[in-house]
Amino acid sequence: MTGARSRRWRVQAGAAVAVLVLGCGKPAPLPAPAARTPPGDAWLEVHRPRLVGTDDRGRVRWELRADSVKVDRGQRVTAERPRGYLVSEGGRRVQVHAGRALYDRAIRRLELQGGVRVEASAGRWLVAQAATYEAAGDLLVARGGVQLQADGWEASADRLESRPTLRRVRLAGNVHVRGQPR
Repeated sequence: MTGARSRRWRVQAGAAVAVLVLGCGKPAPLPAPAARTPPGDAWLEVHRPRLVGTDDRGRVRWELRADSVKVDRGQRVTAERPRGYLVSEGGRRVQVHAGRALYDRAIRRLELQGGVRVEASAGRWLVAQAATYEAAGDLLVARGGVQLQADGWEASADRLESRPTLRRVRLAGNVHVRGQPR
């Protein structure tokens, strides 16, 4: 019996080696990726990225997370549904949300569009159709249906200029102010 067992074991071992050698000789081909090109004139498209804008000294001036980002051939960046913060000159972070963000590296300007909301603190915020942030001058300009709440005051205007902290604001066009200071 030991001879029969030994022979049976050798046959089974040989069969196992043959299966491994023949089965592993050639890896199975990888499935081809889905043929999908970035839409429109996008040169690159990335999903769920983190974008960071810095000034000339390398300090972070804004940071956004977005559902997707497209970079066109001119290296202009479009971010869908961005949320994050602007960093004021004093280092204070201000929360921002929008439908879309556009960043043009050539002019280093961040443009927020569609349902823009800027929250400087619990009682200090604004909403607008669009806003532009230029880190070099620490200037936030909001346009279109601007609604501002700050220290018990409510204001509406066509345009607002301020630092991101919304401490001192300049309102223009169709200005209406309500409320009392705290």
